[in-house]
Amino acid sequence: MVLDEKDPFGSGVVLADGLLSARRLMTMNVAADLVMLTPHTATPGTGTAVAALGQAFLHAGARAVLLPLWPVAKEISRALVHDLVMRLRAGDAPATALRAAVLGLRELYGSAEPDLWASYVLIGPPGGSPVHFDPGMRVTSTR
Repeated sequence: MVLDEKDPFGSGVVLADGLLSARRLMTMNVAADLVMLTPHTATPGTGTAVAALGQAFLHAGARAVLLPLWPVAKEISRALVHDLVMRLRAGDAPATALRAAVLGLRELYGSAEPDLWASYVLIGPPGGSPVHFDPGMRVTSTR
């Protein structure tokens, strides 16, 4: 993720062929039940740029987006995503799966270390249904 606090909709996801900005995302169709953004590098910034990226994915058609509120170590992201994906595959709804995965990290690292287990937030309409798990993103051209 690249976060641009001066131009939040200039924030985006780095792909093999360049930056996919929030602004560009809002012109696309994203057919995804859940988009998970789990950066493996520090992404300094405030919530404005992160929120813009989440809003762009929702506007493009994603049903829910998982975003970090602050930089997270690779090991923490990996553990959270592994647990989350296992729970999604078992049929849990995204919010239920995220809560269980976060509680697992909390149990592992202790409640005194919320920076290790409380970094991710799920945005989207409430009452999400189970995700049809497909580890790929289908993006179509402009609307």
